[in-house]
Amino acid sequence: MNDDHHSKDALAAPASQADLDSLSPLGRWLEENRAPVRAAAWKKALLAVLAALALVNFLLRPSEPHFGLDAWPLFWPAFGLAVGAVMVWLVKKVIQPYFLVQPEDYYDDL
Repeated sequence: MNDDHHSKDALAAPASQADLDSLSPLGRWLEENRAPVRAAAWKKALLAVLAALALVNFLLRPSEPHFGLDAWPLFWPAFGLAVGAVMVWLVKKVIQPYFLVQPEDYYDDL
């Protein structure tokens, strides 16, 4: 079960020039920019975008809030973060162990 597509070394290893030449321009760009060296730059860029969106949400309030809480600044980003965290927890602790995991010998009889 340790094939090259799923090993850690295959994910970290840069693609050869022949592999890059066979890709589309978008695929080549994505392949070149997935290196661990650029991970910190991507993380900083994404955090900057999130901070800019939170700032815009703080500055531009809804003209007519429908609920009491949505008039507060940064309510919707906080709400989205909380709901996302609950969804991740729900999938990880409830759905995956009870509905998605199969017994170890599930595929032996096929």
